[in-house]
Amino acid sequence: MSIKLHPKKGLAPHLTFCPRCHKEGQEIVLMGAKNFVSICPSCQGRHFGGSQGKCHFCGDSMYGAQRRELDDFERIPGELCLSCQQEEKKHREIVEAGGIYWKCKCGAFGVMTKEYPLAAKVREAANVSAPNPIGLEVENCPSCEKKA
Repeated sequence: MSIKLHPKKGLAPHLTFCPRCHKEGQEIVLMGAKNFVSICPSCQGRHFGGSQGKCHFCGDSMYGAQRRELDDFERIPGELCLSCQQEEKKHREIVEAGGIYWKCKCGAFGVMTKEYPLAAKVREAANVSAPNPIGLEVENCPSCEKKA
């Protein structure tokens, strides 16, 4: 595999961050001539190194996308860190056992075990049985209550 060099920045290396918790990542990405980010006009999804045709997030056209060159020391999303990988695995196991995912409008997220009455009600209302995943978006959560 070859990398087309950036005319001024060569390989244009960038460090990464965990896309879930935003801690430092473990990778170095060589962007080369693709040292830019394009922003989807529909969903504001960020595409590093560009995107041809459709947005990977919402599926809309990337025509008219804003595009800017990455700053020299700008970090880009990489793989999940080890602790987020472990937490994601644990959450998946809880949901496969009958729990549900939840997400709050404040940005917090997590899982409810099958012991929570709401988990059973959500699965019943949606007619989704375990191990199939299902989630719920809430208006307020424990994180919101801490902020107030």
